[in-house]
Amino acid sequence: MGMRLLGLLAVLAVAGGSGAALGSHAVDSSGTLTVAVDTTGGWRRALAGDTVVVPVRAIGRWARGDVLAVRWSARGEEVGSFPLPPLTGEDSVLYRIPVALPYVEGEEESLAVEARRDSSRGGLLARTVVPIGPTTAGEPFAIPIDPGPAEGIDLCYPFLLVREADGFRLFDLGSGTEVEGAARSGRDASLGKGFALYERRGRIHRLEIASGTSRPISDPNFPGAHPAAGDSLSAWFRSCCGTFGEIFLLPAQGEAFSFPLGFPASGRPSVRAGRAAWLESDGETWAVWTANLATRGRALVHRSDDSLLAPSVGSEGIAFAARRGTQWVLLLHRFAEGTIDTIAGGGRDLRDPAFGSGFLAWSEEAGGERDLRGRRLADGRAFPISLAPGRQGPFALDDSLAVWLEERGEESGLRGLRIRLPVGPSPILRLRFHRARFVRDRVLLEWSVEGPVDRAPYSAFRDDGDSGAGGVLVARGALDGPGYYFCEDRTLPAAGERQRVRYSLSVEVPGGPLHFGPVAVLLPDRYGALSIEPEGPNPTAGPVRFAIEVPVAVEGMEAAFCVYDCGGRRIRDVVAGRLRSGRASVVWDRRTESGREAAAGVYFLRFRVGSAYTETKKVILLPSG
Repeated sequence: MGMRLLGLLAVLAVAGGSGAALGSHAVDSSGTLTVAVDTTGGWRRALAGDTVVVPVRAIGRWARGDVLAVRWSARGEEVGSFPLPPLTGEDSVLYRIPVALPYVEGEEESLAVEARRDSSRGGLLARTVVPIGPTTAGEPFAIPIDPGPAEGIDLCYPFLLVREADGFRLFDLGSGTEVEGAARSGRDASLGKGFALYERRGRIHRLEIASGTSRPISDPNFPGAHPAAGDSLSAWFRSCCGTFGEIFLLPAQGEAFSFPLGFPASGRPSVRAGRAAWLESDGETWAVWTANLATRGRALVHRSDDSLLAPSVGSEGIAFAARRGTQWVLLLHRFAEGTIDTIAGGGRDLRDPAFGSGFLAWSEEAGGERDLRGRRLADGRAFPISLAPGRQGPFALDDSLAVWLEERGEESGLRGLRIRLPVGPSPILRLRFHRARFVRDRVLLEWSVEGPVDRAPYSAFRDDGDSGAGGVLVARGALDGPGYYFCEDRTLPAAGERQRVRYSLSVEVPGGPLHFGPVAVLLPDRYGALSIEPEGPNPTAGPVRFAIEVPVAVEGMEAAFCVYDCGGRRIRDVVAGRLRSGRASVVWDRRTESGREAAAGVYFLRFRVGSAYTETKKVILLPSG
């Protein structure tokens, strides 16, 4: 019976001796206890840092309190255990034990599964050993280059750019030497294929690496900053009178084009594969935008009233870190599906996403240590990049090559990893949202599931901006296998309190929950009848007046506005009070927060009504008197 049950399992059986020899709870002298591990699954090819489920079958008899334990034989380190109920006779039970795989470089490790008495009685009942590994994500290597006091690095193989406080240097990774004559003074240097961009005295310069020559490429009338170099498209921010500036896009071939910024730029733009992505923020609202070289158009990717960090663009999508309450999550906007998925989270400080060949990498910090992680985009497989958490500094990525600055003790140096992911599919659950839509008084969520799943509990959450980490629980259920699923949210807030809400799913599987989403839903517009229009001349030499048509639906909400100058600086906050239905007037007396009269020029008034409605109006002040 045992042979028929075990098939291709790796098996070690321990026959029970006399009851006295093993204590009062020993295996019966006529019985045999067996533990077996299924070696046919893909879990043995998992990567270091993954939590995998080890399928272990137990046949025989033992007492309550006995345990199955999993340990790495070469290190003697226990990495997983499972309490066992009593087994009698020829019972055969399959246990799935979650195990976090260690880092194994080069040589194979062994996984030992042991059945033993609890700690108070001791004694080994059965044991089997299965070879594992190696579990590295690729080939680690050291870089014989002294980076000096580096503030950042950029990589476009074979060249490595090291940013310093007042300039940058270039190195050839192939030879391990510094590129002669390439060092320059300047800020925010960025590396492209065969060239580098940098800013000096408000102008963007281009350095040709082969010849060592550089020249300015930006208009001297419009100061530029934060250049980003790409193969087919380069970008930088530049100042323009009367606005927050614009993003300037320079193709490798063809005419340049630009887009005005709605808010001040934040961080550096990202360019790759004919696309650009950038972040705009006024300190209260953050917005990620993208532009496409093929269409020469732009589109809003994500807007939030919580903090976002500068995005990274790749051929698959746009990645950026977002704050959710007190935690950070890493989000991925996929071009093909048009969805935004959560890639990583869990309370860590996540930042600096970068795209490689079929995967996404990022830096995360927890407990004072920083780690570099990656996730394959095709199936969600996670893997480590740095060999162990520590004092990792700036990192850069090009195709399948990762380079980072690492401090060890009092020394620092450059480390690298040639990433080679397994070709085979990963046994990981994949969930895809198909639709999220408002229907009458509820929101309907529809999704499909692919991969191994059996009676896995799921929970659906709504994040309306005020619910804190995790959001509001709106539905529960179980996934019975691959297929199509839906659930409803019947707990919506009063219409119009939040125009846009986000939904996410959490699925409980062995080894910990998997999180999917968020997906956004636009609720009915409570502010559709609200309008804000000038109530006087514009330009004006006197006070600035606006009329607000207040529908009954927003009566009682508080209205306020902020005044910005043409450089994007906020110079005045005005609270207009709670609104009554009908027509209301708001006035800016031309004075700044300090009480001084604002000078003649262009200004922007950003109105806010309630917690969800904002609108910006442009006004021109003429000299008073």
